[in-house]
Amino acid sequence: MTLSTRLVSLLVVLVAIGLTSIFGQLILLRELVAVFYGNELILGLILATWMAWVAIGAWSGGRIRIQERTHYGLATGLAMTALLLPIQIAVSRASHRLLGVTPGALMPLPPMILNLVLILAPLCLLLGRLFTLSARLLVAAGGNAGLAYAAESLGALVGGVIFSFLLVGRLDSFQIALGVGAVNLALALGINRKRQLFFWKNLGIAVVALALLGAALPLGQWLHRSSVGWQYRGLLFIRDSPYGRIAITGQGEQRAFFVNGLLFFETQGTSAEEIAHLPLLAHPSPRRVLLIGGGVSGTLVEILRHPSIQSVHYVELDPVLIVAARAELPSDQAAALDDPRLTLAHQDGRLYVRQQRQLSPFDVVILDLPEPATGQLNRFYTQEFFAEVHSILAPNGLFALHLPWQENYPGPALQYLDGSIYRTLAAEFANIMPFPSGGQLTLLASDATLPTKATTWTERLRERGIETRWVVPSVLDYLVRIDRVKEAQLLLETVSDVRLNRDLTPISYYYDLAAWLFRLYGGLSRWIAPVSFFQLGWLVLLLAAVAILLRRWPVPAAVGFTGLAGMTLEVILLFGFQVFHGYVYSQIGLLVTAFMAGLVLGALVGGRWFAGHRAGTSGRPRLNPLKVLLRTQGGVFFLGIGCLVSLVLWKPPAWIFPFLLLMAGTLTGLVFPVAVACLTTSERSKPDQEPAGLIGILYSADLAGGCLGAILASVWWLPILGIPQTCLVVALFGLAGFLVLLRKG
Repeated sequence: MTLSTRLVSLLVVLVAIGLTSIFGQLILLRELVAVFYGNELILGLILATWMAWVAIGAWSGGRIRIQERTHYGLATGLAMTALLLPIQIAVSRASHRLLGVTPGALMPLPPMILNLVLILAPLCLLLGRLFTLSARLLVAAGGNAGLAYAAESLGALVGGVIFSFLLVGRLDSFQIALGVGAVNLALALGINRKRQLFFWKNLGIAVVALALLGAALPLGQWLHRSSVGWQYRGLLFIRDSPYGRIAITGQGEQRAFFVNGLLFFETQGTSAEEIAHLPLLAHPSPRRVLLIGGGVSGTLVEILRHPSIQSVHYVELDPVLIVAARAELPSDQAAALDDPRLTLAHQDGRLYVRQQRQLSPFDVVILDLPEPATGQLNRFYTQEFFAEVHSILAPNGLFALHLPWQENYPGPALQYLDGSIYRTLAAEFANIMPFPSGGQLTLLASDATLPTKATTWTERLRERGIETRWVVPSVLDYLVRIDRVKEAQLLLETVSDVRLNRDLTPISYYYDLAAWLFRLYGGLSRWIAPVSFFQLGWLVLLLAAVAILLRRWPVPAAVGFTGLAGMTLEVILLFGFQVFHGYVYSQIGLLVTAFMAGLVLGALVGGRWFAGHRAGTSGRPRLNPLKVLLRTQGGVFFLGIGCLVSLVLWKPPAWIFPFLLLMAGTLTGLVFPVAVACLTTSERSKPDQEPAGLIGILYSADLAGGCLGAILASVWWLPILGIPQTCLVVALFGLAGFLVLLRKG
């Protein structure tokens, strides 16, 4: 039996909804991260808010009575997406100015959350509503819920691949948004014109779509430049890369570099002198230096001033940052990028360190990256990474890094953060010396004896003939005074209940979150910085209580637990891949693609198994949907255990991560159509509980679970419990889903 024209057309609409959803999510995620502080809490809040609003929209779409006009409502909604996404981009960029916050400064948390909620609401509510309406129309036309879920997931899959590999870095946000809006507007015009959804046969509509797509490029570029100017005064350079947004402002010879909305450095600053000269002066004769990040901020220039330097390996992940530096840095600083002693590598820094083990050792390794505010950055502050650095150092080599600090009173949150890194370093190096200086703490680590007399530093500075503005003999005498070093050591060593930062238990980015909150609300961090009371046992009790409360709605509860488990597994596996194999952008895209492909596969299989079966019909399903749903919960349980074994008991090869994500996506996608069949084949189902009427409820439950997983997994479970126990949490979600379904059986 061939699919009807209307059925095919509705499938196209669902694909378009999925594509619009993923484009909108990725665009607004990048925009909001470039406006607000991009730590793990903010990333989790953005994703959680997105899914929460889509869930509300999907639920509301399930309460609308299907009529002939519903088709035109669908057309109107698609047309509105062409307008909403560009407006939301503009509002995001205007947030700082509307609230009177200086660009690069931290915004207080309450207005930040309020902005996220309000900015994301319109598009998310509309997309959730459109999905439920389209899916209900598809079911009425002879399709099934699984097919609807698969079509929407397929659109998200295709959109994610196109965005990640073809568009990002080539087109700006407005150009992409206007292009997607043009396609949706053309689709909406087709619905209104022909009273059906099969629009591509109409040549006139195709011409309109092409015209809109053509206008998207120049119009989008103009909107992009104009709206970015709201954020930055004196804008000289703006470009998006796969890794973030780089903006440069300036006047005269001064330049300020912003990365994702936060001030990266200013060309007239002096912080690069401390970062470079303290470790290089601590070494008697540095020849080979490895610099990870930060070179364009002036650190590279300062390193090359030492006459003994023979080679510098500079690792910078983002090539666009180098392009920006060549274009806008003063000529003397830009010239350092062409120094014959320099080897420049655009690669993940941790992966680069691993590749240097068999080559000549380094005398000094300098880590000039931001603090461990995210899971990705945290990988450069773990005991395993410090051991990798240790393995590429010469016998008297040393390693240097810097952390945030407050000279007079660091506060408990900063003590936890810096104390964790300090003790983690001490687990790999024999000698650790902290050098506090205003808002920065420099840590030097070596197996060799580090100089303790200030005269050693000052004599080496004079002998090497280095002229500096800040790191002069008088300042060195102050910075390396033994009493200041001892005082800092005491603060770092006496903080109680601090944990080491490990690859599989990345606690330091949670400590950094507490330190960030301390800057906004000092008293709050006192309560969240200690983590000894966060135990798996308490989570088990809480989960048991939630499972008991949800036994009145066993099937939606099982769907929610599966969505929660699926999102948690995605967070675990994306983080784990970076730990074991480095941050490789294309492969990260492959991992997300594998999960989305699993959603499509699972939804198609589930829809095929239970297509057309309802309570009261003569033909019963060949499979019992309740038993299948119980087995999927068992699958979630065993997948959580499988991830635990794969990530903890052996070093997994790269292929295991997309495989596990494919399995996680398949289980998540399978649950949705099976849950619909489970309710509609039940002898206790209500007469009006047709598959179309249940789609909004179950889709909302799925998104609600994902919403919780997005924030809880990244902010609390992963850093506090660690990867092993978070895998057990996933298994517990499967067990909870199984138990709530037993009552229904």
